[in-house]
Amino acid sequence: MFFVFRIIKGLIGLIFKLILLPLVLVLTIVQCVCIVAAHLSALFFNLVGGIFIITGILSYYFELEPIDVMWRMIASGTALYILPMLVREFAVWTALIKETLMIRLLT
Repeated sequence: MFFVFRIIKGLIGLIFKLILLPLVLVLTIVQCVCIVAAHLSALFFNLVGGIFIITGILSYYFELEPIDVMWRMIASGTALYILPMLVREFAVWTALIKETLMIRLLT
């Protein structure tokens, strides 16, 4: 009787591993896409975000715009500057989930 339970447990483990394997492959592809997108867009978004921040500060300094417009420009520049970092963090989280699933597959 114990032998039958052991066989059933082994089959359930094998089925579980076969189900998780495509999920690991999908997470690997998502991770690679996020890393490539973050690296390709980082230069553009950091440059544009920096220009927004500098323009906001200089427009207030030279009294071209009121202070509320300056803060909106700084907030927009910061959001653009942080966007590639958020994509990289998403890639890190997918890598963490993938590694957790790989540990589960190997045990």
